[in-house]
Amino acid sequence: MKTAGKLLIVVYHIISYAIIAAAVVLGGLFLIGIRPYAVKTGSMEPAIQTGSVCFVDQRVKFEEIREGDIIAFKAGEMLVTHRAVGVDGDGITTRGDANNTDDAAKVTKEGFIGKTVFWLPHIGRIMLYGHTSDGKIILVKNTGTADCFVRMYIEFSDSRMTELLSDDTTNRAEVSDKENPTNNDFYSWADFKSAHEEGGSSSSKWVYVPNGGLGGYFYYTEILAPNAETEPIITKIRTDYENYYDISDFEVIAYSETVQTTEINANGTVYTDAQWQTAWKSFLRISP
Repeated sequence: MKTAGKLLIVVYHIISYAIIAAAVVLGGLFLIGIRPYAVKTGSMEPAIQTGSVCFVDQRVKFEEIREGDIIAFKAGEMLVTHRAVGVDGDGITTRGDANNTDDAAKVTKEGFIGKTVFWLPHIGRIMLYGHTSDGKIILVKNTGTADCFVRMYIEFSDSRMTELLSDDTTNRAEVSDKENPTNNDFYSWADFKSAHEEGGSSSSKWVYVPNGGLGGYFYYTEILAPNAETEPIITKIRTDYENYYDISDFEVIAYSETVQTTEINANGTVYTDAQWQTAWKSFLRISP
């Protein structure tokens, strides 16, 4: 028993010294302008894995970034760590190593945070433990030349999200369509769809149709002009995990379709906002 007690004391002291040493190192890094950020997604794999901690040097100037550098920057409300794949007078073009395309917008001086100088795997999962909230802004832009109606189908790449988005699991995920949501603005996936049904509690311009020939899609109830954007259908997904090792990547898969507001027939019918269902039924050849 005495031996076991001594062993516990030794372990306790080792852990205590390790914590103190880590605090001293982190304090020193803060003093010289290097900040730690936990990586929540796999967009930089295999170089930087989900759950890693990136250390970003905020002393590095925007003008000093070169192609191949890994940088941290703000994209809306989100903090992103991606690789610089191009630098010109308009800004920095970035891309995640695991992504097939460049990021939509160039990084400007205003959104630039710093250069990632090193990273440590796995320990970021402890920083992410428990509650997380990620921006997942999903909307549609009309890049064509004609007015149109829009509908969208949404699912999740990780089958576990179906369980997480229900009400009966310890680990949970909830969805909101508000810009700055409060606790009351988050819903399980089933409740989110119910709230968006006609007559539901949501004030969104997106309406979910659960059944019938139009069923399974979210429909935008206003005509979308060329170059115009819908209001977001999803702005945030927050997750609560009982154990940090339950945290995993997932993708929101959004598929959109459009139909022109001018019906292609002999009559040349032009639909109004209120006739979005009629326009879709005509296009899909569904009986009124």
